[in-house]
Amino acid sequence: MPTWITDNSKYILLFLGVLAGLPLVWKRRKRMKLSRSWLVPLLCLVFTVLSLFSAIAFAALESLISGKQVSFGAISTYGIYFICPFLLFAAARIARLEKKELLDAFALYAVPSLFLMRCNCLISGCCLGRVIPGTDSRYPTREIELVFYIIIFLLLLWREKHGKNVPGQQFPLLMAAYGVFRFIEEWFREGTGSSYLHLAHFWSILAVAAGASIFFELGKRAGRKKK
Repeated sequence: MPTWITDNSKYILLFLGVLAGLPLVWKRRKRMKLSRSWLVPLLCLVFTVLSLFSAIAFAALESLISGKQVSFGAISTYGIYFICPFLLFAAARIARLEKKELLDAFALYAVPSLFLMRCNCLISGCCLGRVIPGTDSRYPTREIELVFYIIIFLLLLWREKHGKNVPGQQFPLLMAAYGVFRFIEEWFREGTGSSYLHLAHFWSILAVAAGASIFFELGKRAGRKKK
C-alpha cells in the first residue's frame, strides 16, 4: 500500500464516510424538514464535525477521570452517544429541524463512518485485541466490531423498510446495541488494565440503560397515540 495512503488513511476514510452517509441523509431530508437540497451535504459535514468533537472531548474526559494527563489526540466512540445528541438537538433547534428525524438520520449516517474509522485501525495497527493465552495470536476485536456495524446497519435499514421504526428510535437502538457489544468486547481489548471491570464497562451499562429506556418510552408513546 502506498505510503501516502497509510499516512493519510484516517482523512481518506473520513471523507469516504461522508460520501457513504450522504445518500442516506438525502433520502430523509423531507422528514427532517430541510428546506433546501444543498443543505444535505452541509448537514453531513455538521454530523462529522460534531461527531469528531464529541469523540475527542469524551476521550479527554476519560483521561481526566482515570487520573491521566489530558490529551486531545485520542478519540472515544462513546462521545458520539453521550455528547453528540445534545449538540445535535441544539443544532436542530437553531435550524428548526425535526429532532427525532434528525437523530434517526444521524444513526444511519454514523454507522458507515464508524465502520470506516475501525478499518483505519487495521491500517494503522492500533486498538489490538489481547493475546490469546497459549498462542501468538490476538483476539480479532477490530474485525468483530466491523461485523457488528454491518449487522446493526442492516437492522436499522430493515426497521425503516418494514415500518418498524417509531421516529427517534434508531439512535437509542444503536446506542443500546453498541453498549451490549462493547461491554463484552472490552474484556478482549488490549490496554484495558488488569481489573475485571473497566471504565468502558460503566459507559456500556449507561449506554444500554439510556438507549433501551428511550427506545421503549418512544414506543409506548407511539402506542398511546394510536389508541
